[in-house]
Amino acid sequence: MAIESRRKKVFMILFSFLVFTWVKLGVIQQVDRSNLIVDVSETKPVSSFFNRTLEGPPGVILYIKGGIGNSMFQYACSYALAREKGKRLYNFITNSTLTSNRKFSSGAREFALDKFNVPLDNWIDKSTKINASQVTYVSDEQLYFGNYSDAPFLQLTPTAYCQSPKYWENYKEDIKSMFQLKLDEVNVTPKISNFVEKIEATESVAVHVRRGDFVPLNSIFDIPISYQRRAIHKIWRILKTRGTQSPITFFIFSDDIQYAREKLDDLARFYSANFIYVSDSNNTSIQDFYLMMKCKHFIIPNSTFSWWAAFLSSSSAEKIVIASTFNPKFWELWKADKREQKFFMMLHGQKYHPKEWIVLNPFIGEV
Repeated sequence: MAIESRRKKVFMILFSFLVFTWVKLGVIQQVDRSNLIVDVSETKPVSSFFNRTLEGPPGVILYIKGGIGNSMFQYACSYALAREKGKRLYNFITNSTLTSNRKFSSGAREFALDKFNVPLDNWIDKSTKINASQVTYVSDEQLYFGNYSDAPFLQLTPTAYCQSPKYWENYKEDIKSMFQLKLDEVNVTPKISNFVEKIEATESVAVHVRRGDFVPLNSIFDIPISYQRRAIHKIWRILKTRGTQSPITFFIFSDDIQYAREKLDDLARFYSANFIYVSDSNNTSIQDFYLMMKCKHFIIPNSTFSWWAAFLSSSSAEKIVIASTFNPKFWELWKADKREQKFFMMLHGQKYHPKEWIVLNPFIGEV
């Protein structure tokens, strides 16, 4: 009964988030067409297919959901699928997709792909008519094993995030190139420039403490701070063994920076190292992502945001990335179907992290 109760709790949290996303995207709420694209950024959609029937060319429909990290996985996956099938990539736009009043505050789930060198065109919206019989929805599992039927239009299912480089391994260099931030979109203030100078002048280690909406899920999704502490100790020993000459400096990123400071500050004294707390209420998530990417080494939780920062970092081949495992209990509670559980546990257990990363189990040991 306890397991069933926890499963229902997790399901309701995730379902509420999904419904919120669908409402934001306009799936379950009518949107006033007269102001569908209002207050847009300077680059307005081009090659749009609004207020007409989408008859071709055949394509992959990209329906972005979630935050920056998840949207990057979805784009990479859909881009690779379009390339593999020789199809066009269509981007679904809503009334909030390109608005200029996006704040990119900590924890926000705003569209951000236009801040990267990602080609965004062939826009569609709810006014675009598509023959349902010509659309095949593809899940993570179907796409991974290739067991789906082709159709004029392909689209990921609402719960598909394709969280593995396996989905786009043939286009990895394309993805890395497209996911470089546009410098003029970062807003490199004097404060940000100062951080960059410190990152480049030291043996910089980005440490990400992810809290936010993970906390209500407690031990099912949230990563205990003991993981970051263990990882700091491990990366310190590796760098000292290498004979690193530059001062080792830990740059802390978090959506709860006060919590991170309280839990990590004693390590600065223990290791006689610099701990610099980067994130604050004045930083945008774009600025934090930019600074994180600049670091030479990484300690990341099960966060797609810092996963991509570590993956895209152009530091040397000596880059160290320590990442956490995914709690299998989450899949046990979210996915009632045993086959789905098995697949996602395999995907996140074996295919989520690049093979050269060091993976730690965050649920054992205390520091």
